[in-house]
Amino acid sequence: MVQKKAKKTTSKTTTKKKKVSKPQVIKVAPRGKEFVFEDGLKVSNLKMLADKVGENSHYFTSHVNDEKNDFYSWIVHVFKSQKLANELKEEKNIDLFRLKIYKYLLETR
Repeated sequence: MVQKKAKKTTSKTTTKKKKVSKPQVIKVAPRGKEFVFEDGLKVSNLKMLADKVGENSHYFTSHVNDEKNDFYSWIVHVFKSQKLANELKEEKNIDLFRLKIYKYLLETR
């Protein structure tokens, strides 16, 4: 006589975890949305911006002054980062401006 093994039934409760998505960080400006300096130089990401204003202070002073901050506008509209833009909005010190960008890039890796 052959005995049949009883099938074991286990009740597995499947719980789907909802993914908490981080806001999508735009790393590179879309084509046509690059920042263009007076001499035609284009930068398409924040690291390039920080690097270039460090290499040539005129790039910074011609776009950041008491009347305007073109980089603030570019960051808000292209990179959708209100947080970074707000940190840079009133920054008139080129070294602190660059440092804040580099810090942001490290935090959003």
